[in-house]
Amino acid sequence: APEKYDVTYLDIEGGIRKAILVNKENSLENTVIVGKGPDMQKGDWDKYLSLVKELVRPGEIVVEMGSLSANYPSNAIEELAKIVHDKGAKLLVDTSPACFKTRGNSVLDFITPNLDEAKILFNDCTNENLKSISHQTNILLKGGHAQSKFSNDILFADGSETEFASERISFSKHGSGCVLSTAIAACIAKGNSLHEAVEEAKHYTLSYLKSDSSLLGWHHQIQWQHA
Repeated sequence: APEKYDVTYLDIEGGIRKAILVNKENSLENTVIVGKGPDMQKGDWDKYLSLVKELVRPGEIVVEMGSLSANYPSNAIEELAKIVHDKGAKLLVDTSPACFKTRGNSVLDFITPNLDEAKILFNDCTNENLKSISHQTNILLKGGHAQSKFSNDILFADGSETEFASERISFSKHGSGCVLSTAIAACIAKGNSLHEAVEEAKHYTLSYLKSDSSLLGWHHQIQWQHA
């Protein structure tokens, strides 16, 4: 990367999850058909965890984002969190509510759910409850799915809340949540505080959303379907 950060991607050989984008002529509206992806064997996950144990160093940030492959272990994130924490590193997780269920009783350092995901993850999604949870797990509640004029995110950390205001643009790109999570991790790695990292990552993600159509293309009113 131009910033010359040391970033490691952990790849396991095998099939990949595929998506088909159907573009309407003379329109920004797309339909995204997402395949379920290949089944994950127990040996595949064990191999991934072995790579984490081998490569992660104390003080580093591990980002786990996106949905896990089909047939993932019922305690997948719990196993990952234990290895990361045993290595003296921190874990930022941005994944689907179904995958979050595999965290068991493990404490995650940072999660970034959107409003719909938060309602599934927490029985009580009030600000007071999220502030209470944030004594153990930092939470960035993303406002991209909110029906409002602005796209404001709220950071719950150490029992307090901070709102980050952002303009809402009329289009979006698939993958912006992953961009935001990765940008937060990169900003923390630069030495920024958590609040500074979120603010800088928000600006970066907004620039990404406004950029040209070569970055994953334009997506508007996306309809998700599972093949």
